[in-house]
Amino acid sequence: MQKQTIETFDYLRDKDLNDEIFKLPKPHPFVKSKEDSISWNIKHTMWHCGQMGILKRVIDKSLDFGM
Repeated sequence: MQKQTIETFDYLRDKDLNDEIFKLPKPHPFVKSKEDSISWNIKHTMWHCGQMGILKRVIDKSLDFGM
């Protein structure tokens, strides 16, 4: 997912960031533009990193994210 995201950034221009995202059958509650999509991608990924960290701590020991 990270590789695909970085490759997609290569094709984006600043002026494109305010463009609407493609239409979904059920509209996303937060994401309306390409810039919103990038921001949500970062937040959503960090949410799951937190979930993995908590689960790892509960099951075994602290999780090292390699940072």
